[in-house]
Amino acid sequence: MKTELIENLDFTEKDYNEKTAGEDIASFNEFIDAIIAFVEQSGGTLEDAIIMADDAYYQL
Repeated sequence: MKTELIENLDFTEKDYNEKTAGEDIASFNEFIDAIIAFVEQSGGTLEDAIIMADDAYYQL
């Protein structure tokens, strides 16, 4: 799921890193892993993970 999630995001790892530079925030991989863990625990789909990750990124 991780590869598919990353391929379908509205942002890239570079975008994430630029937006969070200097912040005490999870790395890109930690961010993606946390989204996947939450979605898998709640029985969600890849689409749910994409929406959640995009929403969380834009709220940063």
